[in-house]
Amino acid sequence: MILVIGAGIAGLSAAWRCARAGAPVTVLEAGRAGQATSRVAAGYLEPGLAADRLEDPQLPTDEWTSLRAYPDFVAGVEEDSGHDVDFRADGQLRLAFPEHEAAARADMAVRTVAGWAPEWLDGPALREFEPQLSPELAGACFLPEVSWVDGRKLCAALTEALRRRGALLREETRVASLILESGAARGARLETGEEVRADRVILATGWTLGGLANLPDELPAPAPMRGVVLMLGMDPQTPFVTRICRSPDMTFLQPRAEGRLVVGVNRLPGDARPFADAGSVAAILEAAFRAAPAARTLPFLEAAWGVRPFLEGSGPVAAASREAADLIYSVGYGSSGYLRAPLWSQRAADLALGRNVPA
Repeated sequence: MILVIGAGIAGLSAAWRCARAGAPVTVLEAGRAGQATSRVAAGYLEPGLAADRLEDPQLPTDEWTSLRAYPDFVAGVEEDSGHDVDFRADGQLRLAFPEHEAAARADMAVRTVAGWAPEWLDGPALREFEPQLSPELAGACFLPEVSWVDGRKLCAALTEALRRRGALLREETRVASLILESGAARGARLETGEEVRADRVILATGWTLGGLANLPDELPAPAPMRGVVLMLGMDPQTPFVTRICRSPDMTFLQPRAEGRLVVGVNRLPGDARPFADAGSVAAILEAAFRAAPAARTLPFLEAAWGVRPFLEGSGPVAAASREAADLIYSVGYGSSGYLRAPLWSQRAADLALGRNVPA
C-alpha cells in the first residue's frame, strides 16, 4: 500500500497517479482535501527564467515540460472525475505604466532570447484586448505561453477521481510522526496513537513539513511565505478581463469561468500568520484599481490567505530519500505547485511504484 501524507495539489496529484496505475492508496490530510494553501493559490502556470533559479538551473526546463503536459494531465483528471477544472491557455499580459516600460521591454528581450514568443502591445492595442484596463498604461508584453487552471476545481476533481479509483482519503487526520523501521519508511503514526502501515510513503505536507517527528534530517527547513488573495465578482457572460493581467508590482487580475475575478497575490516572507491582514487587502486593491479602475464597482466576495511551502535555500524536492528507503518527497514547491503538478506528480508516483526515474 502507498501512503500519501498531505492532500494539497502535490499529494492529490501523486496519489491519483498511483491509484490510476492500480496501486492501493491511502491519503492522510490534517484538514480538508485541497482546502489549505492549494485553495488560495492562483493557479497561473508560468515557467521561470534560468536567471531566476540559480539554486537549480534545471527547474525552468522541468517547468516547461510540465506546462506542455498540462492538456493531457487535465484530460485524464476530467475523465476520471467527470469534473471540469477550467484550464485555459489564453496567455498573460504583463502590464507597464510609463515608468515601467523600459524594464518591461528589457524583460521581453530576455524572454525572446530564452525562446518565448512575446508581443508588445501599445496602450491603444492593449485596451482593444482588455477594455477595462487603465488608460494610464503605456502598454503590455503579451506572453501567449502562460496558462492557468482553477486550483479549487482541480483539487476537487482530483479528490473525486481518487474516490472513483478506490483510494481511501482520510481527512481531519493529523500525522504525528513517520514510522521508520530498519532504515525504511513503513507508514505514519497519528496524533491519536493509531498506526497506518504502508509499503511506501509519499510526503507531500506543504509548509507544515517541520511539524512531523521522526523525519530524516536531509531536507532543508521550511521557509514559510504567506500570501493573501482576493476574490471579486463579475458577470461570467461578460468577464471583466479575459486573460491574466499582471501589474509591475506582481498584482494580477485573473478570470474564472463561473464569475469570480481572482486578485492578488502578495508575498510576505517568514510570515505564517493565519489570517488575511487588512494592510495586504488594501495594498492589493489599490494596485488592482490602478490597473483597472472599474474594478472598484465589482462586488467583494472573499479575502483568503495561504502559506507557500518554500524550503530554506533550496528549490522543490521530488525525489526518493537518501536516508530512508521507501520514502519519497514531494515538497518545497513554493508558488509553483500547480505548474509542476503534471511532471512532478508522475515522478513521485513512479518512485512509489518502483519504476526507474531519471536522475
